[in-house]
Amino acid sequence: MKKIFLLAIFLMLGLQMNVFGQQMGGRNFGLGLEFGDYPGITGKLWLSDVNALGMGVGFGPYTRMQLDYLWHDFSIFKVNEGRLPLYYGFGGILNTGTANYQDFGVRGTIGLCYIFKDNNFDIFFEMSPTFRFNPVNGMYISGSLGARYFFL
Repeated sequence: MKKIFLLAIFLMLGLQMNVFGQQMGGRNFGLGLEFGDYPGITGKLWLSDVNALGMGVGFGPYTRMQLDYLWHDFSIFKVNEGRLPLYYGFGGILNTGTANYQDFGVRGTIGLCYIFKDNNFDIFFEMSPTFRFNPVNGMYISGSLGARYFFL
């Protein structure tokens, strides 16, 4: 039920994207797949020409939901075709598991995202140091590689 609710929120945000920036050539909401310690579904919603919300639902020993506010710097790396911004931001995670195991945390994110020339597809690599609370406090680092298709 939680997965259906989260998917509905992603879709509602995507339908509202006409009021957001035009970074992806008018297609500012994308969905795709993410692979790493918790493979799953990833989404991105551009809010302006440099800011976006990155979100994901990963599946492993428990379900991980994450949401990050991201800044993109397009001036660091120059490529012949497409664009290659460095991005960074902060956000949170919620892990739900079996029995009484659930935790949440705050995280930072840094990554690279290659946006293809036609602006409807991107690939990314990111690292996210996370401080998790309850029941086992501590610092963890996760990484992921993924791709998204921008359609709204």
